[in-house]
Amino acid sequence: MWSLEYLQHDASILWLAYKVIGDDESTKQMFVEYDERNDFDRIADYLSYGHFDPRPYPNFMQAVAGQGLEEREVLDLPYRCDR
Repeated sequence: MWSLEYLQHDASILWLAYKVIGDDESTKQMFVEYDERNDFDRIADYLSYGHFDPRPYPNFMQAVAGQGLEEREVLDLPYRCDR
């Protein structure tokens, strides 16, 4: 079983776990600090997930304006738990 320490070091597993349990607020909060520091590489890594919504990060969205992310369709996670 994964430990909390392991999950904290592998943000993608933690992010996906939050998505599966339907904790959208925690998924958003994971990247707020990176957006505030203009550390966009951390945010951009998640664009490969169709379930990732970059719109809550205004600095990131401003940096990538005109690249089509404004119209990005965010897919629902098909195996998400009902909350």
